[in-house]
Amino acid sequence: MNNQEQDDAKELRNKAGDNQALVTMADTLTQDHKANQAAVEALAKQENVTLESYKPNKAEQDRLDNLKGAQFNDAFLNANVRDHKEALAIFRKAKTEMGGNPNVKVYIDQTIPVLESHLKMAENLRHDNKVMGSSENPENNKSNN
Repeated sequence: MNNQEQDDAKELRNKAGDNQALVTMADTLTQDHKANQAAVEALAKQENVTLESYKPNKAEQDRLDNLKGAQFNDAFLNANVRDHKEALAIFRKAKTEMGGNPNVKVYIDQTIPVLESHLKMAENLRHDNKVMGSSENPENNKSNN
């Protein structure tokens, strides 16, 4: 999850143009998921668990690569909302099932608010036409759909 989010955030950063809200979102996602990846790796080492190696979602990456401007923004934000909702469901279930392990509980308790924050950011941007448009970079404007 963390590596995929960092890849997606890099693409968002590259395609954000002068849209500061999207640049900020990309930077936030990158920083938070990089920190979370370090935390999960430390937890895995502490718990003697081997993590699966990262396998990018090639189909999703190809789909986003081929989009520009508002089409990309909409697709990215919709996918980001979906992905963070799925992650929150997994983490909330894990909290119930694995909350007995104090190390795992701390990790989950620290991660859930960050995921909630990312979800709220994506939902807010997705519904804000002023944020989605750009006077200096018109290919980002929703009206070009």
